[in-house]
Amino acid sequence: FRGLKRVTYDISPLAESEGWTWERVATEMRQSPACLTIVNTRRHALDLLDALDDPEALHLSTLLCGRHRRDVLAKIRRRLASGEPCRLVATQVVEAGVDLDFPCVLRALGPLDRIVQAAGRCNREGRRPAAESRVVIFRPADAGAPRGSYRTGIEAASKLLRRGADLHNPELYEH
Repeated sequence: FRGLKRVTYDISPLAESEGWTWERVATEMRQSPACLTIVNTRRHALDLLDALDDPEALHLSTLLCGRHRRDVLAKIRRRLASGEPCRLVATQVVEAGVDLDFPCVLRALGPLDRIVQAAGRCNREGRRPAAESRVVIFRPADAGAPRGSYRTGIEAASKLLRRGADLHNPELYEH
């Protein structure tokens, strides 16, 4: 597992008493020329896009039909390959089965399996040192989340991360 460590998790924003506003997330995104932010709802994605106020920013969610999602993915891959700025706001639709490689991923607090899936979009190819490949987990000030097992997963992840859980430790997921 140590050999597969490709990212550095930053859970320090979870210790802050206030959640991050969409303006704060947008500010963090602007710090990196290539940054993916994954949020829990389509409404949050649209709110973040508004706060980002970047006409070049891209959006990926189920608000787009399949054809448009494929077009956006092609644009993202082209930008990343050519070193162009690429800021993407997405929902969980980007977490599984999507081959993207960002140097920085911001992830709204979600279930642990979703956080790990999001980390799979950061330094996916292992071309950068783990210290240069950040996955930042934050709590949105607008804490809306899907109901049911997803919300239960967020609560469980929050408790484990507050205790300082090591996301690189495979035993954590058995627990």
